[in-house]
Amino acid sequence: MNYLNHYLGAGVQKPKTENLDTKLLRENRVLKAKLQEANKRIPRYLFRMWHPLSGGDPKLNSTKRIVPHAFRKDIKLKRTVYDMTMTEFVENTTAHLRNAENILSEFSSWSASPRFALSYATMHRSSSFIAIIDTETVQKYDNNGIFHVPALQQVFGTAASMRGTIYGTYDWEYLVHGVIEGKHYQAVSFKTLCDHGLIKQLPEFSDYVHAWGPYMHDLPPLVVPYTKKELQELNKIAQLLPPDFRAVFTIALFCCKRRTSFGARLKENELSEIVDALGGRSKVPLDWNGSRSVVCDGIYDPRFQDNQQMVIVMRALSAHCWGKGARNRVMNEGNADAVMDILTEKMRSATVDCDISEEANLNNSNSSYDSGYVSQNYGGADRRRLHHLHDEQGTKPSRKSNTDEDSTSDSSYGDKRTATTKK
Repeated sequence: MNYLNHYLGAGVQKPKTENLDTKLLRENRVLKAKLQEANKRIPRYLFRMWHPLSGGDPKLNSTKRIVPHAFRKDIKLKRTVYDMTMTEFVENTTAHLRNAENILSEFSSWSASPRFALSYATMHRSSSFIAIIDTETVQKYDNNGIFHVPALQQVFGTAASMRGTIYGTYDWEYLVHGVIEGKHYQAVSFKTLCDHGLIKQLPEFSDYVHAWGPYMHDLPPLVVPYTKKELQELNKIAQLLPPDFRAVFTIALFCCKRRTSFGARLKENELSEIVDALGGRSKVPLDWNGSRSVVCDGIYDPRFQDNQQMVIVMRALSAHCWGKGARNRVMNEGNADAVMDILTEKMRSATVDCDISEEANLNNSNSSYDSGYVSQNYGGADRRRLHHLHDEQGTKPSRKSNTDEDSTSDSSYGDKRTATTKK
């Protein structure tokens, strides 16, 4: 097709849209199943930097919602990714990554790396906003499809290296379909974060940081042991967000520094200090134990070190507060009766099936990056099947500490691509 020839360029293998099934994706059993499988492999939280002119229109981004171009005239439009044909899906995602103006994108771009979002915010500073979404509730309640760019290999049917350089350039993005709004979306201005102590705790953001620079994936090399005071200050900053996002935002900021062993060797007393700084056990989301992206391996892009720390720390806190052994720790707390009721109710059914076959199906391309996730073990348990919550009669999952890994994470984004050229 002329559009794809123009935007993918000559001399590369192009998606064969002429041969793709023109049925709606909801009617194509095989392709729908592949897309639904890809939706399972999304980090629990994604981040985005935006400013009033992101996307060229101030109506697209606000503290209330994110609106892709295609939904600007009707934000209530009831259209999911499964209402697209495969041809439309291929062309729209391609146009989005190319920042094309002649096709209205149905997607917005996100990153799994909080440090990337904060770095990007230093470009616009006073007009920048940091947004965060809970991907599980976004998909559950609003039916927004979410896709990691490398997973599009399942749609295109060719390796990333054969789809044009644009797919290699933005292989860290997450594309979210449709309007994003409601309690599972929040945004706070970068200036407000700075006014409440962000620069004091993370001084690297006091000046411009090139988000796509040589240290895009790596944390600063200095290992910084945490202090209780630091944790308390980070949690104060997180109070700018609603309760459901405070724990994860505190941890996200905490993980913007390189910690000892990437947080994989936190002791019980250290985890207790972190829990205290968050405001107590009840502030650590109970549903992290049933969250696929928290307890299963092979979800996060192994290149981003801030995400490596995030998933390790989230997993450790979840096990500390709600996993095996938590019962004894809870007995020593003043609110033991209330917490015990929660534990008793939730421990019966909290299992997560981390099916390795899904990872194999989603990573069977010729690209070494596309297949890179399967070999990662983020300091956690067997990804085939993890019984993360259990009562005193439960069985302890197999845990393999992987403290020698130097990378983990995911990333994505959205704004004019020309921003990458700024030095």
